[in-house]
Amino acid sequence: MTTVMHDQSEVSEEIAERRARRLWVSFVCLFLGANLAMGGLAVYLASSDPSLSIIPNYYQKGLDWDKTKAVLAETERTGWAVDIAVTPDLPNVPQRVLTVTIKDRDGNPVEGAQGTLTLFHHAHAREEQVVSLEPREAGVYFGNAVMIPEGNWDFTLVLTKGSEKYMWLKTIPLFWVSRYPQGTP
Repeated sequence: MTTVMHDQSEVSEEIAERRARRLWVSFVCLFLGANLAMGGLAVYLASSDPSLSIIPNYYQKGLDWDKTKAVLAETERTGWAVDIAVTPDLPNVPQRVLTVTIKDRDGNPVEGAQGTLTLFHHAHAREEQVVSLEPREAGVYFGNAVMIPEGNWDFTLVLTKGSEKYMWLKTIPLFWVSRYPQGTP
């Protein structure tokens, strides 16, 4: 009888050891699998989310940065002041009118300039828009753009007047007026 019990205890220890091995190997495999799944999810989100886009032509812009800085330095010497107004200031209106007012160092309107305004929302850099500006009044230029999301918009104004080239870069936070009266949700 003792030999029979001895065999049963060896079998029980063997089974217990096998179960423990399976448990810990399963735990390690599950931990590794979860880690690989999280890495795969991160790669998927990074490559498929359209809001995580790269600024168009960023490499060439980097190469041309010295030229851009020289134009910006020359621009500062002109003393021109730029103001941009975006209307209508309402939510859920995709088409916006951009009013660009340009004044010289003395506060006089800058007339006869031609150029473009390039803009994009920071969360949608792939959707860059180039707007041709049309003069309507002395020193006031207009253009239309599709601007749906609120937030930071990047503006690059490039103007030429005769032989002068003017460049203006600015990031402007734009928030549309609430559709609800004050105090209501």
